[in-house]
Amino acid sequence: MESEFKHFFDNVFSDKWLNTVENGSKQEYESSLAIAIDPLVDKIMGISGEQFVESMSYEMSTWIKDTSLLWIKNKGAGQTTTEAEINKLRQEDRHQRELDNLSQFYEEKIAKMQEDHSNEMRKVKDDHARDLEIQVQDFKTKAK
Repeated sequence: MESEFKHFFDNVFSDKWLNTVENGSKQEYESSLAIAIDPLVDKIMGISGEQFVESMSYEMSTWIKDTSLLWIKNKGAGQTTTEAEINKLRQEDRHQRELDNLSQFYEEKIAKMQEDHSNEMRKVKDDHARDLEIQVQDFKTKAK
Protein backbone atom coordinates (compact mmCIF):
# COMPACT_ATOMS: atom_id res chain seq x y z
CA MET A 1 0.00 0.00 0.00
CA GLU A 2 2.92 2.32 0.59
CA SER A 3 3.77 2.54 -3.09
CA GLU A 4 0.11 3.15 -4.02
CA PHE A 5 -0.17 6.02 -1.53
CA LYS A 6 3.17 7.42 -2.71
CA HIS A 7 1.94 7.36 -6.31
CA PHE A 8 -1.26 9.17 -5.33
CA PHE A 9 0.47 11.85 -3.23
CA ASP A 10 3.24 12.38 -5.80
CA ASN A 11 0.51 13.14 -8.34
CA VAL A 12 -1.73 15.39 -6.25
CA PHE A 13 1.18 17.40 -4.81
CA SER A 14 2.56 18.15 -8.27
CA ASP A 15 2.33 21.50 -10.03
CA LYS A 16 0.79 19.69 -13.00
CA TRP A 17 -2.10 18.48 -10.80
CA LEU A 18 -2.72 21.92 -9.33
CA ASN A 19 -2.64 23.49 -12.79
CA THR A 20 -5.14 20.91 -14.04
CA VAL A 21 -7.42 21.49 -11.03
CA GLU A 22 -7.35 25.26 -11.53
CA ASN A 23 -7.27 25.59 -15.30
CA GLY A 24 -8.01 22.24 -16.88
CA SER A 25 -11.22 21.09 -18.52
CA LYS A 26 -13.51 18.63 -16.79
CA GLN A 27 -12.08 15.82 -18.93
CA GLU A 28 -8.47 16.78 -18.12
CA TYR A 29 -9.28 16.92 -14.40
CA GLU A 30 -11.05 13.56 -14.40
CA SER A 31 -8.29 11.95 -16.44
CA SER A 32 -5.58 13.27 -14.08
CA LEU A 33 -7.53 12.13 -11.04
CA ALA A 34 -8.07 8.68 -12.54
CA ILE A 35 -4.33 8.33 -13.17
CA ALA A 36 -3.45 9.55 -9.67
CA ILE A 37 -5.89 7.29 -7.85
CA ASP A 38 -5.68 4.19 -10.07
CA PRO A 39 -3.16 2.07 -8.13
CA LEU A 40 -4.78 2.94 -4.80
CA VAL A 41 -8.39 2.11 -5.72
CA ASP A 42 -7.24 -0.95 -7.64
CA LYS A 43 -5.55 -2.25 -4.50
CA ILE A 44 -8.36 -1.27 -2.10
CA MET A 45 -11.51 -1.71 -4.18
CA GLY A 46 -10.43 -3.79 -7.16
CA ILE A 47 -11.56 -1.16 -9.69
CA SER A 48 -9.66 1.14 -11.98
CA GLY A 49 -9.14 4.83 -11.31
CA GLU A 50 -11.28 5.55 -14.35
CA GLN A 51 -14.15 3.47 -12.96
CA PHE A 52 -13.83 5.24 -9.62
CA VAL A 53 -13.91 8.70 -11.21
CA GLU A 54 -16.86 7.78 -13.43
CA SER A 55 -18.86 6.69 -10.38
CA MET A 56 -18.00 9.81 -8.35
CA SER A 57 -20.74 12.31 -7.59
CA TYR A 58 -20.42 15.93 -8.66
CA GLU A 59 -20.09 16.90 -4.98
CA MET A 60 -17.19 14.50 -4.44
CA SER A 61 -15.43 15.83 -7.52
CA THR A 62 -15.90 19.42 -6.32
CA TRP A 63 -14.71 18.50 -2.83
CA ILE A 64 -11.49 17.01 -4.22
CA LYS A 65 -10.86 20.16 -6.29
CA ASP A 66 -11.59 22.48 -3.37
CA THR A 67 -9.46 20.42 -1.00
CA SER A 68 -6.58 20.37 -3.47
CA LEU A 69 -6.63 24.14 -3.73
CA LEU A 70 -7.11 24.80 -0.03
CA TRP A 71 -4.71 22.29 1.51
CA ILE A 72 -2.16 21.59 -1.20
CA LYS A 73 -1.86 24.89 -3.05
CA ASN A 74 -2.68 27.29 -0.20
CA LYS A 75 -1.23 25.13 2.60
CA GLY A 76 -4.52 25.37 4.50
CA ALA A 77 -4.56 29.15 4.36
CA GLY A 78 -8.01 29.47 2.87
CA GLN A 79 -10.82 31.68 3.92
CA THR A 80 -11.58 31.21 7.59
CA THR A 81 -15.08 31.59 8.90
CA THR A 82 -15.58 33.01 12.35
CA GLU A 83 -18.54 32.39 14.61
CA ALA A 84 -19.42 36.08 14.25
CA GLU A 85 -19.64 35.63 10.47
CA ILE A 86 -21.82 32.56 10.90
CA ASN A 87 -24.11 34.47 13.27
CA LYS A 88 -24.27 37.36 10.80
CA LEU A 89 -25.24 34.96 8.00
CA ARG A 90 -27.91 33.40 10.22
CA GLN A 91 -29.26 36.85 11.03
CA GLU A 92 -29.29 37.78 7.33
CA ASP A 93 -31.11 34.52 6.54
CA ARG A 94 -33.63 35.17 9.31
CA HIS A 95 -34.13 38.73 8.06
CA GLN A 96 -34.61 37.49 4.49
CA ARG A 97 -37.18 34.92 5.66
CA GLU A 98 -39.04 37.68 7.52
CA LEU A 99 -39.03 39.83 4.38
CA ASP A 100 -40.22 36.88 2.31
CA ASN A 101 -43.02 36.19 4.80
CA LEU A 102 -44.03 39.85 4.85
CA SER A 103 -43.98 39.99 1.07
CA GLN A 104 -46.10 36.85 0.85
CA PHE A 105 -48.58 38.28 3.41
CA TYR A 106 -49.09 41.46 1.38
CA GLU A 107 -49.22 39.61 -1.93
CA GLU A 108 -52.03 37.47 -0.50
CA LYS A 109 -53.78 40.60 0.83
CA ILE A 110 -53.54 42.29 -2.57
CA ALA A 111 -54.80 39.17 -4.33
CA LYS A 112 -57.76 39.01 -1.92
CA MET A 113 -58.50 42.72 -2.45
CA GLN A 114 -58.36 42.23 -6.22
CA GLU A 115 -60.69 39.25 -5.94
CA ASP A 116 -63.09 41.21 -3.71
CA HIS A 117 -62.96 44.14 -6.13
CA SER A 118 -63.70 41.84 -9.06
CA ASN A 119 -66.60 40.28 -7.17
CA GLU A 120 -67.95 43.72 -6.24
CA MET A 121 -67.67 44.92 -9.84
CA ARG A 122 -69.46 41.77 -11.02
CA LYS A 123 -72.22 42.42 -8.47
CA VAL A 124 -72.55 46.06 -9.59
CA LYS A 125 -72.70 44.94 -13.21
CA ASP A 126 -75.35 42.31 -12.38
CA ASP A 127 -77.36 44.89 -10.38
CA HIS A 128 -77.23 47.33 -13.30
CA ALA A 129 -78.25 44.61 -15.72
CA ARG A 130 -81.16 43.63 -13.45
CA ASP A 131 -82.23 47.29 -13.07
CA LEU A 132 -82.06 47.75 -16.82
CA GLU A 133 -84.13 44.60 -17.36
CA ILE A 134 -86.75 45.88 -14.87
CA GLN A 135 -86.83 49.24 -16.64
CA VAL A 136 -87.26 47.52 -20.00
CA GLN A 137 -90.10 45.40 -18.58
CA ASP A 138 -91.74 48.50 -17.07
CA PHE A 139 -91.42 50.31 -20.39
CA LYS A 140 -92.96 47.36 -22.26
CA THR A 141 -95.76 47.15 -19.70
CA LYS A 142 -96.54 50.87 -20.01
CA ALA A 143 -96.30 50.68 -23.79
CA LYS A 144 -99.02 48.02 -24.00
